[in-house]
Amino acid sequence: MSQSHKEWKVGGFVAISLVLLVMLVLNFSKGLSLLRPSYVVRLKTTNVGGIKDKAAVLLAGVTVGNVSHVLLAPDSKSVVIVLHIYAKHDIPGDAHFNIEAQGFLGDQFVSIAPTQNALPPLPKDGSAERECRAPFNIQDAARDALGLIQRLDQAAQKIDIAAERVNKTVLSEQTLTNFAAIMANLRVVSEQARTVTERAIAVTDQAVALEKKAITTLDRVDVLFATNTAPIQAAVSNVLRFSEQLNKVGADLQDTVGSSRPAIQSAVRNLETASAQVTNLLAEVQSGRGLAGALFKDEALARNFKQLSADLPAISGQVTSAVSNINSLTLDVHGVMTNLNSFLGDGRLLVGDSRLLANNGALLMSNLNAHGLFYKPKPPKPTNSPSSAPLLSPRQKFNLN
Repeated sequence: MSQSHKEWKVGGFVAISLVLLVMLVLNFSKGLSLLRPSYVVRLKTTNVGGIKDKAAVLLAGVTVGNVSHVLLAPDSKSVVIVLHIYAKHDIPGDAHFNIEAQGFLGDQFVSIAPTQNALPPLPKDGSAERECRAPFNIQDAARDALGLIQRLDQAAQKIDIAAERVNKTVLSEQTLTNFAAIMANLRVVSEQARTVTERAIAVTDQAVALEKKAITTLDRVDVLFATNTAPIQAAVSNVLRFSEQLNKVGADLQDTVGSSRPAIQSAVRNLETASAQVTNLLAEVQSGRGLAGALFKDEALARNFKQLSADLPAISGQVTSAVSNINSLTLDVHGVMTNLNSFLGDGRLLVGDSRLLANNGALLMSNLNAHGLFYKPKPPKPTNSPSSAPLLSPRQKFNLN
């Protein structure tokens, strides 16, 4: 075998090895194979984070493509991510695109999250454009956490100040003493409220009992009215009749007053005259005229009257002695008159008996002369007593006069 033939064999083996190595690298890398068709999808986002070219594109955890490259938008405010999606995979039109990371510090990739699949799949002619949510930035999160920690520190300081104020004001000895007194008063009030509640329950029970008694009483009243309807109606009719009689009596009284008005007016005039006379008499007494006036106005007469009043006890004693003498004399005269009356009474009885005897003798003689010796007179018939005069009312007496 010639030297050139060996070189050709070695060169062919190296070329085949290189081709196989390239194929293995392409197969095991995150890039697309030269033999697998794909289509382009563009994503717009504000920040791509740490995503790199050839990063995987996952749909529900399955690799459906990779990131071709990343472009800065002309306005320098957004970024365009160019994706190569395998042609055999259809991306739903309402799917969400997110930039996520494998683990906490792993490589970033584009995640496609399907929703309801209500829209048709994205076109495969390279015109598809969608919005992508910016990835989670740990530095921004750290800054936000730092600001949150600072705010928490300030809040903790304020809480410490508030706790110190509460300890100085609310939890002071005076406040705790007042609180203990309040709790004691609250206990007393609760006991009083329980007592009041028990009394209210007792009053309620009494009210229920009274209600039952009232219902029973009403039932009895209904029964009373039902069983005594006729007497009640009679009583009502009697009351009405009595009211009519009262009306008649009132009318009669009014007529009496009307008919007696002249007499009443005359009596009133007499009273006015008597009042005027009494007034004149008092005026004369006040002016000193007459005996009473002189007694009130004349000092000498007043002194004499006082002297007379002072002498009245002695005069009264003498009068009493004279009266006693007169009484004894009267008793003697009364005895004499009693004896005289007794004698005169006996004389009157004797005269009466004599008259009765004479009358009987005359009657006997007249009967003998008229009827004979054996006549027996009939007993006299009882005479009717005179009828008493009817009682008249004052109005009837006035009308008769």
